[in-house]
Amino acid sequence: MPNVLNFENKRAYFRKELEKISRNYHHRQRLSIHIKRNNIFTEAFAQLGHKSPSDLLGSLHVDFTGERGADAGGLTRDFFIELSRAMFNPNYSLFNLTSNGVTYYPNSQSFVNPDHLNFFKFIGRMIGKALFDGHLLECYFSKPLYKMMVGQDITFEDQQDLDNDYFRSCRWGIENKIDDQELYFTVTTDYFGRIEEKELIPGGQNVKVNDENKIDYFEKMGYFRMYESIKQQIDSFLQGFHELIPKNLARIFSPSEMELLISGLPNFDRK
Repeated sequence: MPNVLNFENKRAYFRKELEKISRNYHHRQRLSIHIKRNNIFTEAFAQLGHKSPSDLLGSLHVDFTGERGADAGGLTRDFFIELSRAMFNPNYSLFNLTSNGVTYYPNSQSFVNPDHLNFFKFIGRMIGKALFDGHLLECYFSKPLYKMMVGQDITFEDQQDLDNDYFRSCRWGIENKIDDQELYFTVTTDYFGRIEEKELIPGGQNVKVNDENKIDYFEKMGYFRMYESIKQQIDSFLQGFHELIPKNLARIFSPSEMELLISGLPNFDRK
């Protein structure tokens, strides 16, 4: 890891390393896509989703159907902005809005969309492509996802950014006696009316939560909510992202710096 001290130094090093990678693919053909603005996500997926990671490093040229004008950079910039907005369309069932009302996290029930894992992988690739090409996106994720993008472990406290009400209820449980509550090392999930109980530890349905093991219980519940319950979605997203952005480069950034790198300064205040 380079001896870099601040975000600007890290970003300069990051750009330099991406340029080195790009030079290895200078022979790649230009990527030309023709899409409709009102159907940008599915059409972009249809035209780019089958491309290999190396093919995606080719120069991107965008034409919007029914619009005149050459792409001198502006149309490509519009493409990335509108694509990043479209991926949060609730009709795709890919992301849920978190409790702060401004950031998003993968939807545990995204499986209602048969292509959901391919979509998550595509989204990861497109974020990587935008970073390669130097374009900002309008996508703001919850902190746990940024942590996983830069290779950091998620912690119990990260739930606060995802679901503050649930985090506060867990914090209350840690700070108060809960021996009299009927809690076990299990979690109940509802898949559109099909109720399933999953064990957080082997034999968890027979292990009662008490004041001695409750911290372990709440930590395992947090890990389940932030990762295990959406493991396939997150793994697909990270696979696509790291196919273009090497893990060793992503790791030089903090989670907040990765957010800044992808989306610039947000125009909202997190509470």
